[in-house]
Amino acid sequence: SLLVLGSGGQPPYSYLWSTGGTGSSIGGLGAGPYTVTVTDAAGCSEVESISLVSPPELTVSVTASAAGCGGAASGSAEATAAGGAGSYSYAWSNGATGPSLTGLASG
Repeated sequence: SLLVLGSGGQPPYSYLWSTGGTGSSIGGLGAGPYTVTVTDAAGCSEVESISLVSPPELTVSVTASAAGCGGAASGSAEATAAGGAGSYSYAWSNGATGPSLTGLASG
């Protein structure tokens, strides 16, 4: 979402976004350019533009090592996330929530 607050000039302010919105904020936006025109009570206007960019595509790779012979639970797996935005969280099928698993049996 984008939020603009008018200041200076003569309040109250009116807003007109390139999306057609007329409030001081707009939401549900995708990447791209946006423009807002802020007009005060005296009819003076100011135009501002901003471009929203998408974060890089989220990717994940998993590296695994096989469990030993004879049913030993010595396998492991590690997930490496990249791209996206913010921090990463993990949810493995066994309920673990960290980026790596150890002590895995074959299968």
